Amino acid sequence: MIIKRFILTLSLSTLFSTATYAEVVKQKQLNFPVSGEGMGKSIHYSFAQGSAQDLKKNFPEIARIDSLGVLKQRESNVVVAKTVFIVNKPIGFFDHENLVNEDLIKKQFSDLKVKKTGPHSFKVEVPAKDKISYEMNVYSDSDDVSTLPHFKVTEAITASRKLDVISLSASSVSFREMSKFTSLAWGGVVVSAYIPLKESKTLIISYYLTSLKNKVDAKSNEKNMVQEFEQAQKAFNNFE
Repeated sequence: MIIKRFILTLSLSTLFSTATYAEVVKQKQLNFPVSGEGMGKSIHYSFAQGSAQDLKKNFPEIARIDSLGVLKQRESNVVVAKTVFIVNKPIGFFDHENLVNEDLIKKQFSDLKVKKTGPHSFKVEVPAKDKISYEMNVYSDSDDVSTLPHFKVTEAITASRKLDVISLSASSVSFREMSKFTSLAWGGVVVSAYIPLKESKTLIISYYLTSLKNKVDAKSNEKNMVQEFEQAQKAFNNFE
């Protein structure tokens, strides 16, 4: 249960109870191609779990978004995922203020205790007997505002834009770093590109990289993340 809650925090949002909101399509390629509006209403994703060595071999480009160096940890259980979906929100919704809004972050992690500790920093506590906690930093980069703190994050975002050709036209990119865990994980990052489409819609492409200290069943892990992708799409569509 603790592991499940942790995995669910490494994404865009977790607002609702489990349900099926859209067709979910699993892609065979980890870095599958993206065709903009051609993705339709479906949620497309890929998922892999294993050693850092194996994942870097199958998806070498993912190492370039590792601003925390989590892939260097020995005997870690690494999770990599990619998700793509369209939401009924204009690109202006994904501005810097919304990406670091404390109330919105709290709604995204409704089953966790979240407290803003700085302009871009949050302390997150996982409800558990041992009071598991970690720090989360949220940065953004757009034509108007950039809050990138140092070269490693800048390099990671630059690399993420090259993972998909369409990401080069992204109006903004968000980057989350999860670190200083009291247990469970070495750390993790999530990078999301927001690309404007017609009729006030936005295409969201996200990459997830997490290094766990404990071994977790891959099938259960994948199921939990798929549920989260569904929840995220619905959350953005319904948020006012």
